Amino acid sequence: MIKSWTADRWIASGLAVFSIFYVILAYNLPRFSMATIIDAHVFPMFIGIVQFALSIWLWLDSRDTAKKDSPWKSLELRGGLFMVLLSAVYIEMLPSIGFIVSTFIFLAISPYILGWKNWVISLVLAAILSMGTYWLFSTLMVPLPKGILGF
Repeated sequence: MIKSWTADRWIASGLAVFSIFYVILAYNLPRFSMATIIDAHVFPMFIGIVQFALSIWLWLDSRDTAKKDSPWKSLELRGGLFMVLLSAVYIEMLPSIGFIVSTFIFLAISPYILGWKNWVISLVLAAILSMGTYWLFSTLMVPLPKGILGF
């Protein structure tokens, strides 16, 4: 029985090709000079192999669906496009206004774009997550962009 090419199959095929290239690039990462079992390439290769396995599973699990049952028919692209635009603005503003401010703005606006309308909880979570992440990274001595606040 030959299955037709549904959207799931196209996506699974693209993910499989991407994960193959990802595993190849992860394998070519530079090695540590000391002899260790876990090297710089191990975790990225693991992620790539898991992604490849999941894409094969998606490809095999895809069903023939009629056009009326397609999830792509009612897909709302506007929110996704706004999220891509917001992510690009976040990346551009990160060095100039800093991690805490740009992450707070990104995390405060994202739920609204995705359909969640509770601003109070959104602002509280954005503040906790942006400052908590900054605290964690500073505790681990990983530098983040300082920006206008100076910390």
